[in-house]
Amino acid sequence: MIVRINSNTEEMASDLNAKAMKDVDAIMLPKVETADSVSYVHSRMPNNAVPIIAMIEGPMGLIFAENIASKLFVSGLCFGPEDYAAEMGISSESKAISLAAGLVAIAAAAHGKPSWGLVGSIANFSDHELFREAVIGAKELGMTGALAIHPAQLAVIRSVYAPTDEEVVQARRIVEEAQKSRGGAFKLDNRMIDEPVIRQARRVLLRGPSQP
Repeated sequence: MIVRINSNTEEMASDLNAKAMKDVDAIMLPKVETADSVSYVHSRMPNNAVPIIAMIEGPMGLIFAENIASKLFVSGLCFGPEDYAAEMGISSESKAISLAAGLVAIAAAAHGKPSWGLVGSIANFSDHELFREAVIGAKELGMTGALAIHPAQLAVIRSVYAPTDEEVVQARRIVEEAQKSRGGAFKLDNRMIDEPVIRQARRVLLRGPSQP
């Protein structure tokens, strides 16, 4: 269970003191601008053990995204296109959204952490095709997942991020051959397979079914 708390200091304190907070798996902190924001929340948790997901929703947060992601207690980054667009005075469908989302994904990946977001509005839950385009755009930038505000969006997200059967079969072949090669480069289907390709295959298998 992930709980999104308020960013306002007074309301945040009330949220953190709620009895239900002792059972959460992570906290989602909106409108994070600097690492000080996540450090403040971390210091006020009872056991300082609950990971924090930092939401980057403005230009200041984008500038410090790498520093925010570097904190050990930050488990991942989210990108909020609606608030970012409002602060920048642009449309949430603007091409500039892709730039910001990509930088958030890079900042998270630099520290081996996941990132979630969209390239476009999260509010279009009734337009599945438009939402699908926003999810695909985020995936192509390196984001590891997307956020939803309606159950109907979950099937779209899963369909975009789940590998196809063909991708799973090919990834399994690559990993099996890599085990035989004992870490060296090898040829498969007239293609050179080396460490980066093997890592990508393993990532596909993590997202796909565990059995053939």
